[in-house]
Amino acid sequence: GRRLAEVDAPAGGDPVLRFTAASDGEYQVRIQDTQGQGGQAYVYRLTLTAEPTIDRVYPLGGRRGTTLELEAAGQAVPSKLSVALPKDAATEYAHVFQVGGKRTNTVLFDVDEYPEFIAAKDRNKIISLPAILNGRIEKAGEVDTWKWRGKKGETWEFELRAARLGSRLDGVLTIGDSAGKTLAKAEAGAFEPLVRFAVPADGEYTVQIQDRFRSRGGLEFAYRLRVAPPPPPDFR
Repeated sequence: GRRLAEVDAPAGGDPVLRFTAASDGEYQVRIQDTQGQGGQAYVYRLTLTAEPTIDRVYPLGGRRGTTLELEAAGQAVPSKLSVALPKDAATEYAHVFQVGGKRTNTVLFDVDEYPEFIAAKDRNKIISLPAILNGRIEKAGEVDTWKWRGKKGETWEFELRAARLGSRLDGVLTIGDSAGKTLAKAEAGAFEPLVRFAVPADGEYTVQIQDRFRSRGGLEFAYRLRVAPPPPPDFR
């Protein structure tokens, strides 16, 4: 009954624990609710494995018909992986990697047809829209600022994709003008931030991404920001 390791559910995610046995023998794993509650709705699935397991990848997606080069982290997996995204891939593309002849867990990728940009090398560029912007809030309090050019009369939809892809980011999306004035803003709630923005005048604009809590950040706080014309109205 002596406790050897313990982990709680992080905000926006589920607990993952790696344990190395010090000696042969019998061990216990215990599951409980952090609030000490329970009931028929408190169900779970627990996976125990020594097989290759991917915890996170970056970026969280790519363009159809291209090969996506990835940073990866997890158990018994290399730090670099790649995946060929089919030309006919759905928006949510599930892929299983092979590592050392063994299958990993399934990784969900966000796939699109627009040009892709990565914060580390493209954040200082003035982006032409439509585009997909990939980044990470790697440190607590960090704010990613992207520059883009708009024309009067254009309408763009800014859609943040993070939590649905396994990211811990609780996102805030802010659109501003070149002088720093906030023109539109949305925060994650029941849904991830989405802003439909009508460009008021020709010029340079910014879009900023940050976590709602300035004390949070890390490599698992990745995002994809899709900027595209609004879709035509549908029943929803």
